[in-house]
Amino acid sequence: MAKLTEPMQRAANHFIFPICITFAIRLILEPGIVLRAPLWLLVNLAILASMALLTRLPLGTGSRRLHWQAAMLFIVGINCGYQATGRFMRAAGGWRADEWLHAIDIHLLGGQDAQAWLAPFYAPWLTDVMALAYVFFLVLLPLTSIYYVVSATDRQRAEYWLGLMTVYGWGLAGYFLLPAAGPYLHHPQLVAPLQHGWVSAPIHAFIAQQTTGVDVWPSLHCAGALYIALWLWRAAPRFGRLVTIPCALVIISTMYMQYHYFIDVVCGCILACIAARFAWKANHEH
Repeated sequence: MAKLTEPMQRAANHFIFPICITFAIRLILEPGIVLRAPLWLLVNLAILASMALLTRLPLGTGSRRLHWQAAMLFIVGINCGYQATGRFMRAAGGWRADEWLHAIDIHLLGGQDAQAWLAPFYAPWLTDVMALAYVFFLVLLPLTSIYYVVSATDRQRAEYWLGLMTVYGWGLAGYFLLPAAGPYLHHPQLVAPLQHGWVSAPIHAFIAQQTTGVDVWPSLHCAGALYIALWLWRAAPRFGRLVTIPCALVIISTMYMQYHYFIDVVCGCILACIAARFAWKANHEH
């Protein structure tokens, strides 16, 4: 039996650590949240403990099989962590950061929020395009994970997961620190109604059902899409060029669809760049 390599264990640690440290900070600031959502607290702790344990247990033999198992472990861990973190914060209730984030947007954008700037462009056909762009990220993540297994070198694999798990670790940590619902949920009266087409309407309904209500700062759609694009530009330049425009549309769609504030997008992109630089530097120092 083989174990995950040290770089994969390091990637898991960079997912677990920021969540734990920011959760501890939130507990210090608001101790009562533990009593309001004890079940979801236990679920979160179980997911983090399982991630730490599974990256150190023997897995299946064979290099290709080992990398498939690592990819599945991390993707499942990311999705379970996202759902459990959000549901814990939603069940715990308490303060929300929407008013802060909205005020920052207005300050940064000259007296109007991002949705006000984009409202003149609302049209059913464009909403369809933006909705498809938004869900494109849900395809991009598994596609790059398949490339990671099939074609990437060991160094590229280590860099990919270290950076991606850093993005998601600090991104989920942000949900603990500044939980917020987003423009279309927190203050729908302040945003112009979207003009939905036949494609965007069911997609929007699906997204509305899946949101945890605290998952906007930073934008992990923006952070994840930009990080993957940056990684692909180094690992597979031809594929990287193909996804550049779709990834740019993913970033724009988060504001057009009224899911994110402008400051969410800015912080998500900064997080992606920092994680990409950190992963590249850490991987080339080993």
